Amino acid sequence: MRLKSPKRRQAIIEAAAGMFRERGFDRASMHAIAARVGGSKGTLYNYFPSKEELFFAVVEDALEAQAAAPFDALGGRGDLHARLEQFARLYVEFRLGDDVIALDRILIAESERTNLAGTMHERYVQPQWRRLAEALKAEMDAGRLRPADPYRAATQFRLLAEGDLVERRLRGDRSVSSEMAAGEVSEGLEAFLRAYAPEAEADGREAA
Repeated sequence: MRLKSPKRRQAIIEAAAGMFRERGFDRASMHAIAARVGGSKGTLYNYFPSKEELFFAVVEDALEAQAAAPFDALGGRGDLHARLEQFARLYVEFRLGDDVIALDRILIAESERTNLAGTMHERYVQPQWRRLAEALKAEMDAGRLRPADPYRAATQFRLLAEGDLVERRLRGDRSVSSEMAAGEVSEGLEAFLRAYAPEAEADGREAA
C-alpha cells in the first residue's frame, strides 16, 4: 500500500480547485488534474476514491480556511449586536469570495445531473447553520433574543445578511462591493433584531 503524503494531498486539492474553477465539474477529468499536479491518475485515486470525493475535499479545504473566523467572533464576549454584526460581515465576505462563488456555480450547473449539491448541503452547509442555531438558542435562553425555532432564526439571519448580493454575484455582477455588503449586513441585522427582540423590548417599542 502506498504511503500518503499530506503535502501531496494538498497539492492535488489545489490543482483540482483550479481545474474545477476553469472547466466545471463535468469537464475537469481526473486525468487532466493528474497532469496538472504531476503524476498518474492512479495516484489521485490512491488519495481520493472518486472525482466527487476530490471535489468535496476542495470544498472542505475552502471552508476550513474561512469558516472558523465568523463563529469565533460570535462566540466571543460583548454586546450581542456587535457579535452578530461581526459574524455577518465575516460570513458575507467569505460567501462573496471568488472561490466560493465558483463552487456555487459548479453546484448549480451539476444539479440536474448529479447529487453534488445535496451531498454538499448535508455534509457542510447544514452543520454550519446548526452551529449558528445553537449559538442563537443560547442567546434565547439567556433572554437576549425572544424564544423561537433557532434553526429557522439562523436561516432568516443568513438571508437578511446576504440580501440579494450572492444572487447578483452568481449572475456575474461585479459591481458588488465591500461597501454594499456592509450596508446589507447592517440593515439585515437591524431587521433581524427587531424581529427577535425579547418580548419586553418589543412591547416597549410598540408603547413608545
